[in-house]
Amino acid sequence: MLGSSLKQGSLSIDIKGYPKQIEFLQNKELLSGFFGGWGCGKTHIGAEKGLMFVLKNLGGNGLITAPSYRLLRVTFDKYMELFPSSIIKRHRSQPPPEIELVKAFNSAKLYFWSTDKPETIQAIEVAWCHMDEAGLSPYLSFRNARARLRQRKPDGTEYPYQLWATTTPRQLHWLYKEFIEQPHFFVTASTRENIYIDAEAYIGRIGLSGPEAEQNIEGKFVILGGDCLFELKGLETQLVNCCEPEDVDHNGLVLIWKKPVFGSHYIAGADCADEGGEGVNDCIVMDAQTGEEVAEIYGDIAADYFASLIFDVCSHYNNALVAVERNHTAGGIVTKGLQDVDYKNLFTDNKGKIGWNTDSFNRFPMLTEYKLAVENRQTVIRNSDAIGEMSTFVRDERGKFRHLQEQRDDRVMARAICWQMREKGQVGEAGCVSFEYKVSI
Repeated sequence: MLGSSLKQGSLSIDIKGYPKQIEFLQNKELLSGFFGGWGCGKTHIGAEKGLMFVLKNLGGNGLITAPSYRLLRVTFDKYMELFPSSIIKRHRSQPPPEIELVKAFNSAKLYFWSTDKPETIQAIEVAWCHMDEAGLSPYLSFRNARARLRQRKPDGTEYPYQLWATTTPRQLHWLYKEFIEQPHFFVTASTRENIYIDAEAYIGRIGLSGPEAEQNIEGKFVILGGDCLFELKGLETQLVNCCEPEDVDHNGLVLIWKKPVFGSHYIAGADCADEGGEGVNDCIVMDAQTGEEVAEIYGDIAADYFASLIFDVCSHYNNALVAVERNHTAGGIVTKGLQDVDYKNLFTDNKGKIGWNTDSFNRFPMLTEYKLAVENRQTVIRNSDAIGEMSTFVRDERGKFRHLQEQRDDRVMARAICWQMREKGQVGEAGCVSFEYKVSI
């Protein structure tokens, strides 16, 4: 057991941990990460790092995030367990949770925020941030959290800003790009290294093997399932192309990587929520000639609002050809919304129906065609969250490719639909004016 004792006035707190935890705890860089298997003490050491920061930097507000309020409650409980009750003035456990420290700590506040709607992470200033289970959070949440690191001390000087991520590696997305490909500090810990639990008994009970054990026990970034649609080499190549958007609009719902060019033709594919009007919707816009992603709409928003955003963005991109997946109720709402505002460049299939229908006959061929485009670099992916979804898009027990539990595939499906517009559309003066619809089985 390693650690140290911290004092603030008459308060003395022992910080404990095994070697990897202490190495992470003592690092003071702006960005740091602790990546490990289940039960290796990630959340625990992340919260201890927060405690050490507030003890050494009085008045420093903190932002603590998790992918959902359900997971955030676990993180909140860990902070309540580790922070001595004598330094907590008040707390609120209901969303959004919050802890306020006593006056001796300059009434510093700890804000607990879910990243399921990353555009809402705003209007606060903090000195430090802990992103728990960061592997399940989108890039925009990291971008917005990092932008919150701007609180100043009462004398006007800056705090020693820090943002740390604790997680079991989940996807090859922004986290992989930021910490594995960039020279930021991180520690990788195995479940076996946690001396505070009977690790071998725990590992035996959960019974994992192969890639799942590498990820969830050893804490390594791997593609799970063994039968992922997208190959690791292709995804790593595409990850290099991912970058910050040139502009972010509509409170983070619209990402712009490249502005429209006069005379260029653009295509768009929209994957709509399945819940009848609410849920996550995604629309990707590509350059029809190069396959480069130029803009994306993504958010847990109502279908009618999604339709209005598609109209605004795709009109801006020279009236891009838009293919809306019409399978579910939300698809019908979006399509009607675009018709109501007289958007003229909507994809119509060979039966005269507006919108794209993903069915059992064309689903696998369209996904395979997009997979080849990714691996052959016919398309240029700009959003690292899309790479993350592709890395967890695997064949299930029924032989159907879908997302792993707790993951999503909205960005994958939107891109596959969009690619169909490029593969089969014939581009004319006003965009794609004709379409040859074929299905390969």
